[in-house]
Amino acid sequence: MGTQASKKVVLLRLLQNQNPARLNRDLQEFRKAALALSSDHPRLIDKYPNQWVAVYRGKVAAHASTLNAILGKMKRKKIPQKHTIVRYVEKNKRTMILRQACLAVGSATPLGGRISKR
Repeated sequence: MGTQASKKVVLLRLLQNQNPARLNRDLQEFRKAALALSSDHPRLIDKYPNQWVAVYRGKVAAHASTLNAILGKMKRKKIPQKHTIVRYVEKNKRTMILRQACLAVGSATPLGGRISKR
């Protein structure tokens, strides 16, 4: 069996007990939550800097400073983990420079200089 066929078999097994209408509704809710995270990200940084946020049904349903705390809040509020996107909203976005990637494009040292350690 080819890779494509085996992926199809796995997908069919996952979906065989799913109601198509419910699956569609779940996917639409996930899409709404994902859109809320991406389109509102600058606002989320201002409102929830360096915190975990749980987006459910397109809105921030809970926030906390640790992953365990947000999971606890979700449990207390009966927010289903299965239908929620949890993300850490980092105030200062980190930029990572990978040394091997720089060397692969011909530079002897990353960006022509040293790697600084902070």
